[in-house]
Amino acid sequence: MQVWDSCGIGAPNGEVILPIPLDCYDAGGNNYNPADYAFAVASAYGSGNVIVAGHSGIAGDDNGVTCASPGEIGCGSNLTFLMNCIGYLGS
Repeated sequence: MQVWDSCGIGAPNGEVILPIPLDCYDAGGNNYNPADYAFAVASAYGSGNVIVAGHSGIAGDDNGVTCASPGEIGCGSNLTFLMNCIGYLGS
């Protein structure tokens, strides 16, 4: 995975599927501890499941889109991660 300027997700009842690395830091100045948050979490919802990821650009391409964030689907293993998420949700 390759992600920039991500938000942390706090979901005490969710299953962490991608933790935030411990060497990350809170650039917003709130001194949040990365160990308390995740980048992606899976959780049961109603009669199904959801996956929440902490970055709006994770599913976009880099075709000139910069708002809210440049697309990162082609970076690292982001496409594989998203395809695995779709496979999990479809099972």
